[in-house]
Amino acid sequence: MHFIGIDLAWSDRNKSAAAAIEAEQGQGKLIDYKKQLESDDDIIDFVAKVCKDSPAIVGIDAPLIIPNKTGQRPCDNEISRAFAQNDAGAHSANRNRLARNGKVRGEELVERLKSLRFSNDLHIPRQDKSARHVVEVYPHPATIRLFKLDKIFKYKRGYIKDRQDALCKLQKHIANLRTAEPAIYIHEQYFCEAKQLRGSTFKAHEDFLDAILCAYIVYHAWYWGNEGDHGYKIFGNLKGGYILVPNCQL
Repeated sequence: MHFIGIDLAWSDRNKSAAAAIEAEQGQGKLIDYKKQLESDDDIIDFVAKVCKDSPAIVGIDAPLIIPNKTGQRPCDNEISRAFAQNDAGAHSANRNRLARNGKVRGEELVERLKSLRFSNDLHIPRQDKSARHVVEVYPHPATIRLFKLDKIFKYKRGYIKDRQDALCKLQKHIANLRTAEPAIYIHEQYFCEAKQLRGSTFKAHEDFLDAILCAYIVYHAWYWGNEGDHGYKIFGNLKGGYILVPNCQL
């Protein structure tokens, strides 16, 4: 079973990152990644190469359904209310902000993934070995739930030293997922000394870690399903847009 995470830049003028997990019986490992994907073609090629015709779930950190021209989607408002105290609110997603020539990148990518037999479906059956789904995820609230955090790791903005410290903490928590259920093992060679990174190299590594989180979020959702104390919660719906968030604390 494959789980692919994509940290999708909202515009193709910026780089995206992707990471792929292969898992069996609650044990997963990182098998492939790309830190600086440019076009949608690059992303589709990565997905097709990793999963071919096998079962897979793709988790994308970017809006995949945006019916609203202005303001925020209802799911973004729900996320912001639920995680405001954790500084994990959602960005405003609307067509005026994100559409280029009438098209939103996340929506276009979903349509292309449908040609590879992926469906945009809110329901991920527990450990369904025939699944081929694509879902929207969001790393910030996921880290709150998965790592029992009071506040997010603030590696996106601020002074570079503070961002480097935050990225080091995130990296450590991701490495510790080797003992989680489900587990993911990532060889230490994929982790670097974040305090040495700046500029574009910092951004590329940050995106890489976010892509790993996206892959783990859908791996976790598939492993536990959406029942009981574990699993996932859906904020929103297919009509107005949605975000999948882990529903447990490890």
